[in-house]
Amino acid sequence: MYTMIKFLSTFFKISIMIFEIPFHSRIHPVIVAVKLFVLVFYLFSAYKVYKKQNSTLNKCFATSFVAWAGFNFFDIIVLYIAPLSYTAFIIAQVFWRIQLLMLFILTYFTYNTACIVQSSLYIMKEKKQLLLQISILAISYIILAIFSNISIQYASGAPLNPVTDLPPNDDFVVKDVFGVFAVIFVVPLSFYLIASFRLGTIAKSLKNKELKRKVIYTIIGNLLIPIGLIYFLIRDLIWEATILNTAIGQVVFVFSPIFIFLSQRSKST
Repeated sequence: MYTMIKFLSTFFKISIMIFEIPFHSRIHPVIVAVKLFVLVFYLFSAYKVYKKQNSTLNKCFATSFVAWAGFNFFDIIVLYIAPLSYTAFIIAQVFWRIQLLMLFILTYFTYNTACIVQSSLYIMKEKKQLLLQISILAISYIILAIFSNISIQYASGAPLNPVTDLPPNDDFVVKDVFGVFAVIFVVPLSFYLIASFRLGTIAKSLKNKELKRKVIYTIIGNLLIPIGLIYFLIRDLIWEATILNTAIGQVVFVFSPIFIFLSQRSKST
């Protein structure tokens, strides 16, 4: 009992020390750990899915996993280098747009995994449909890439001039600035909702409990990503970024790969 109490006391003290670290002293270690976990878990899942069967469906799954891992990788890089100097800030703007591209690649392949599950390989042979999907997502991405960016503000809310004020001499926040163009996220969100509706239709018709479980887990895993993104969009509009409200959003992202991974496993493994 004494050992357990001592362990919990030590754990509590370490937790307090971690959460007292300024939120952007580059990136908070808790957030880095979560993002790295998601990154590694998705790469691991991509490898397992691709190795399991070299099919079009599994290739789409694997590519979507790699895209989301890439999103988290560039997110860490952007948050770390953006405040270092003006030159680093400009490079971070480029990486941020690559990160945004990963999100749209993820959306495309996630949508088509649902289409393949519902309609076999037929959808992948419909070049007009694929071209339409790519065109809609590409136009949406280009609009966001041109009219959106990242900015750095002091924790007090005061604007920071990246030319003269980097690196910051006080606590700061790296923010995504979408403005009215945040409405563009309706496009990838619609793709996710349609994909989930397709999978939901399949789940209802399945009699095999194991297959139904896999489809339901896939739906949950796919939906957690847009739910997390919507949360952060709303968070940035309403609240100041803190370690607590950021950790809440990251927890949503953590459960996404877990559900996706479980959807690929059978009960016998």
